[in-house]
Amino acid sequence: DLVSKLVEGALPLFEREDEVLLIEVDSTLIDYQLGFEFGAVQKIIPLNKLASDLFQTKLNANFILESPLPNALFERVRLLREKSLRTKLASDFLEILKVDLPSEAIAERIFEAVGKKISESVGNKTSTLDAILGLDTTPSGIPSGNIEGLMKIICVGLLKATGHTDQLRKSPLFQLLLENQKELNNKSVQGSYDVFENLIRENENLVNKLGDTLKTDDLQGDIFKICYYFFTGKKILFGSEGDIQGLLIEIDGDNLSKPEFAQAMYLLGLTLSYQVLHESIQKLKYAPIFGISRPIELSGHYATGDTVDLDPKVNKLPASYLREETSNDKRINTVEEEKPEASYSPKSKQENNSKQETGSLFDQTNENPRLDLVAKAKKVVKGQGGKEALELLKDLFESNSTFSFIDLEKRVLQEEILLKKDKKPKKAVQDMLSIFEVFK
Repeated sequence: DLVSKLVEGALPLFEREDEVLLIEVDSTLIDYQLGFEFGAVQKIIPLNKLASDLFQTKLNANFILESPLPNALFERVRLLREKSLRTKLASDFLEILKVDLPSEAIAERIFEAVGKKISESVGNKTSTLDAILGLDTTPSGIPSGNIEGLMKIICVGLLKATGHTDQLRKSPLFQLLLENQKELNNKSVQGSYDVFENLIRENENLVNKLGDTLKTDDLQGDIFKICYYFFTGKKILFGSEGDIQGLLIEIDGDNLSKPEFAQAMYLLGLTLSYQVLHESIQKLKYAPIFGISRPIELSGHYATGDTVDLDPKVNKLPASYLREETSNDKRINTVEEEKPEASYSPKSKQENNSKQETGSLFDQTNENPRLDLVAKAKKVVKGQGGKEALELLKDLFESNSTFSFIDLEKRVLQEEILLKKDKKPKKAVQDMLSIFEVFK
């Protein structure tokens, strides 16, 4: 609505709600250079109740704060800010990949699904997009390599139909892919999918129900391809620590299906945080000082011409100033075992296929004090529930690098696998929580 748009447009970039205030000023006391003295301020308005409580402890008692914005209004403002930042990121990402943006209608439907994830909104029915976004961890039993993206198509179908992936290894299609693992992993990104298409063409009975389950009007084209491109692209980017160059190298020369690839990468661009892609985008698009004045020209057949450059009214600041994903992701499936941490070397595609997407961004170093505690947790958290607790910690850190103790505790209490029968955290999980009590 108009009010939320006006408020969002008035706010600078911020990481926490208590970093900014709205002020109402007597317009007759504003000079021609838009300057004014403090006496012109009529109201000081915090963004929400949390910000109001924090300001009350920081400001002089003579400052009288108005009631904060209604929570519903603040959430709309926050979603608008997320949309402006994320659509700009996704637009830049697709421009570097040299693929067109999806149609406006599809782009809007994709962001609606992402917005539900951000705001933790739960609908009565899980859509295909909801299921794709809900698969934020890799179930055990899935081999590494390009086959991983193919098996996750089955996982999306299971999530949409049943809400979990417990029956994955009982799927006949899973067994068929497993039998052809070597051939699937010895191909390029598109080559693996071509092998998959040949397999399902000869075994249509194994995919008919899955295709019906994933059928959706929110996306256009082959939903299997969209899922495969999304999960494979995500794995490559995580393996290369957010370096888009790694993805460009992997798909160079592949005859990718343009419409499906564009939708998958747009969804990926919306879901990844600025801290994952920001540096690479700045290097490849905006920073000639790095020796690259425009996106790299590749010989592949996926180039589709110019893209639309969205230009939301936000400043381009370093990643450390920009908010990561703010949702507390609710994991649907249970991970029984951890996969090795990811690494990436563009020198060998086949070698990289054996690596996983998890872990590498978790180990980055910066000035965030939580990183030292994360490293400590990885050393001391042992025993039953320890692996799952560290996986949850990794997910939380990557979605919100400034998380509080309450954020972590809330996530822990949502995961039954981390709790004892009396609903209290297991010993290894409690050990992890104790490390982060300094952020209470």
